Amino acid sequence: MRIAIKIKDCSECPNFQSERVYTADSFETVYTWKCTPHNRIIKRYVETFDKVPIPEWCPIKIDE
Repeated sequence: MRIAIKIKDCSECPNFQSERVYTADSFETVYTWKCTPHNRIIKRYVETFDKVPIPEWCPIKIDE
């Protein structure tokens, strides 16, 4: 069986997890993005409007 989903970045993936990173600037909202099946870090420092591409090592990526 093959299930394909279309996403524009990892935040729309069911395997996505984010953790808040606290900085010295209390107004700054920063996160670390993780991929849960492999417990890998996608990107350590992601701000609200950052565009983070889907990594090449993505476990559910299907090359067509």
